Amino acid sequence: MKIKSGDTIGKYKIGEVLGQGGMATVYKAVQEPLGRNVALKVLHQHLTIEKTVRERFLLEAQAIASMKHPNIVQVYDFEASDEVSFISMEYIDGGALDQQLKAREISKDKFKPIPVKQALEIARDISEALDYAHKFGIIHRDVKPGNILIGTDGRYVLTDFGIATLLHQNRMTADGATSGTPTYIPPEMITGDRGDKRSDIYSLGIVLYQLLTGELPFNSENLYGILMKHINEPLPSMSEINPEVDEAVSYIVNRAAQKNGDDRYQSGQELADEIQNLLNSPKYAQLNDAEADNSLVVSPIHGASENNWVEITKVRLTGWFRWIYQFSQIDWRMKAGAAGLVLLLVFGSIFLNRRAGRSPEVEAGTGGEVVGGLVELTDSFDNNDLVWPTGGAPRWIQLVDGVYEMRIEKADSVVSAVPVESPEYEQYTFSANIIHKDGPLETGYGLVFNYKSPRDYHVFGVNGLGQWSVWNLTDGVWVALKEQSGSPWIPSSTIEPYSNWNNLRVEVRADEMDLFINNQFVERIPVNSEMDHKGQIGFYLATPLNEDAKTSVVQFDDVSVMLPVIE
Repeated sequence: MKIKSGDTIGKYKIGEVLGQGGMATVYKAVQEPLGRNVALKVLHQHLTIEKTVRERFLLEAQAIASMKHPNIVQVYDFEASDEVSFISMEYIDGGALDQQLKAREISKDKFKPIPVKQALEIARDISEALDYAHKFGIIHRDVKPGNILIGTDGRYVLTDFGIATLLHQNRMTADGATSGTPTYIPPEMITGDRGDKRSDIYSLGIVLYQLLTGELPFNSENLYGILMKHINEPLPSMSEINPEVDEAVSYIVNRAAQKNGDDRYQSGQELADEIQNLLNSPKYAQLNDAEADNSLVVSPIHGASENNWVEITKVRLTGWFRWIYQFSQIDWRMKAGAAGLVLLLVFGSIFLNRRAGRSPEVEAGTGGEVVGGLVELTDSFDNNDLVWPTGGAPRWIQLVDGVYEMRIEKADSVVSAVPVESPEYEQYTFSANIIHKDGPLETGYGLVFNYKSPRDYHVFGVNGLGQWSVWNLTDGVWVALKEQSGSPWIPSSTIEPYSNWNNLRVEVRADEMDLFINNQFVERIPVNSEMDHKGQIGFYLATPLNEDAKTSVVQFDDVSVMLPVIE
């Protein structure tokens, strides 16, 4: 039976393909009449026609459906017949961990390692999920990044339970090895043993090694070579690949991935407890989110629910932009001549690259303190030299026709794009041109600034109703910094209507922040001890609650960051 978008399987209307493998295809589907989005995993026809496979599939699905754990994908429904066999599961729109790693690729089989703290947190969550499943007598047998989903509320969620177990007696590799992914398979399963709960712990140890080093421990030109390395070779040193991996972390990974199951952690909870004890140590407990997390995150803001968070790849500022930042920190009184030359060159470049009618004019603030500035950064998105992030549905982020475009195809959701590895700017001016191309007028969009972590930053934005708003996020709590008649959205005649470009600018100083729309001053926000005046920059887009108008498209252009000279 060939399945295509628009078809109906039982009470499920089929949508796009989310993933496909040798055993099944996963579709995004809508459960009718509830209108609930689900992930529908449909076994391939050549498997579902076998009675023994269907019966085993049914038993596995029943067992999985009985599990309720925040780090295990929830099963809603299942069916096994000679026509179609499927499992209806919780739809998690953050994507799989392997997609995150692919977005960080440096070269073939190599990606940039994620920070140690985040890797440990992923392993802890999945360890707890495995321990819970093992208590139900369910062994996963295929733990790998492709089966770890990123939850919409920040969870790491284990999926694909039961399929590997189902096919254990029917699926063999070309070299005779039992089911499981060769790069993560434990030695005992290579030699024909069905494995036990400690087999899952081995596979998770290999995943943790990969996250910490950016590469797999055992690789070869052929399958046989990989399998033999799992059986015979010790793990290569992680600290030689990534100096951030210390002895305590290495011990955890090496013990989890011991060749003999008796030498490994004997339960998922034992592994999770050891990881948590390490995370509670001063070295990791004091790390904030910005230091521990290397992904851009979708963060909630007015009108978007916290359960629509999702992580996407974060970016890096390199090359001459970083050099300019270092130069800008030199005392301008001692380097006046050099600074003047730099200003002449930079502003000349800006002039040559200006787009008619859309380049922001960098002006002094109303307080009269900012009398000039060194351009730290400009970007007209003629290319992606700054490696701004891109992502897929339901939040499309891309460079298109010389602009940076954010598109959300989901109501009540937000995406933020922040170059988190750039230096923290202090007392700076940040501006960009923005246009609302499509979507409901309530759509909010604008500048992220003073960014320190996913739970600590500011937003200055506008919407298609001709309103502006400014917010501060501290410890995950949103506070409107200005209200009018009890509303955080304030009308302004300076805002150009829907489908027109608007220039937003924020001037951050030690004691206040000035906000501008189209070069017109709109508000001064005091900076106090609870509101810092430094951080990183980015963009955001938020869709309203209106389910009838889900798609919102906003484009950004002509980014400018200046470090002002203060008299």
